[in-house]
Amino acid sequence: MSASSGSWPLLLIVPICLQSVGDRIFDEGLYEAARILFAHIPNYGRLASCLVRLHQFQPAVEAARKANSPRTWKEVCYACVDENEFRLAQLCGLNIIINADDLEEVGATA
Repeated sequence: MSASSGSWPLLLIVPICLQSVGDRIFDEGLYEAARILFAHIPNYGRLASCLVRLHQFQPAVEAARKANSPRTWKEVCYACVDENEFRLAQLCGLNIIINADDLEEVGATA
């Protein structure tokens, strides 16, 4: 596709539109549909959030690994603890303790 065809800006807009649509359907509780969109974009942080709400904890840990953000690791960790998935929570926790500031926050909420 050449830039002169006039359709190349559409390639830049589509991921933004998908993110917006994904956020809206996530907020409406349509987690399976949001999961598909966030996997396609990809937005691994939001994908992990969807997977947690779908009780798919192993894939949520994998998505958190790809997102590699403290907020995502914490969300998945807390959800795993709540559902007695302690082995997966331990994997998440090991990624949280990399940053001492994040560790203090986790200790305060436990």
